[in-house]
Amino acid sequence: EQFVQYVRANWISGVLSESLDGDKPLPIRGHFEQKDADLDALGSGSLGADLPAIDPVGAFLDSGRALFIRGRAGVGKSHALMRIAEFLCWRYEVGRPASEPAPAIFLLKTWRPRSQDLVDWIHGELERSNRIRRDVSERWLLEGRVTLLFDGLDEIDEAERAEALKGINHFLEEFPKPDFIICGRTGEIQEIPRLGALLAIDTFDPQDVRDHAEKVSETLGRHLEESAILLKLARSPLMLRFLMRSYQIARDDPLSNIPEDSAELRGRTFRLYIEAMLAGARPSDRYVPEKSFLPRLSSLAKILADNRQTIFQIER
Repeated sequence: EQFVQYVRANWISGVLSESLDGDKPLPIRGHFEQKDADLDALGSGSLGADLPAIDPVGAFLDSGRALFIRGRAGVGKSHALMRIAEFLCWRYEVGRPASEPAPAIFLLKTWRPRSQDLVDWIHGELERSNRIRRDVSERWLLEGRVTLLFDGLDEIDEAERAEALKGINHFLEEFPKPDFIICGRTGEIQEIPRLGALLAIDTFDPQDVRDHAEKVSETLGRHLEESAILLKLARSPLMLRFLMRSYQIARDDPLSNIPEDSAELRGRTFRLYIEAMLAGARPSDRYVPEKSFLPRLSSLAKILADNRQTIFQIER
């Protein structure tokens, strides 16, 4: 129970809820197919194709609780994973069923397959985050008392990818009971025999993005209608959040001249978001001078990248 409270506080409230800013999530669009379908054809459609809205929770349950979430970088794989984790927390808390496993989220980027067995890494992660003894976590795995949510298969070093797949398959043979989800980009699902189905997701639908943005800012909605490059950027969950927050706080038109270069637009959007967040903060909350904020944030990002980390948490 304590472990589920940790997952809810750190991942559901700390990551999923923060990313939504209290908004209702946009529909996730893509394809759901059982594993015996033609997987190579999935997710290969061009952006803008009409794709059905898919409930990631339903996809997980229909997969036999062994799901692969596939998609390009930035389409919302982690967001879909967190929505499933939220559902599993709720099922555990209400006891429906009484044997519902607790969800455990792991960032595969920190695993080094060549030098570390996956089961040892899992035990180490559970001990590090929750001080769960190895004999306890081993019993959880043997009895299937946790649902393993692996994020970031594609973030493992390319040179170690084959070893990672071999390690995952060996682990799933050794511990056949736990339910699991793996998130990654294209190409890996057929190499993991125990997977039951694929959820191939795409970026947000353009009309969904425009409708959602207009609720926050008519100016942003107009810019999305006028600029194809801005709309393409906004179809990424993270960048859409940055844009909406910036337009919500800014008094003037923050992107009156939209760059034609995608890299320049991405960088400018990030700077606008930082400026908007600083503008909305009380002076007493600013521990770093504004002119030093971006350089220090860049240094922190480099440290995270060098240490193969994707999330930085300040524990109080």
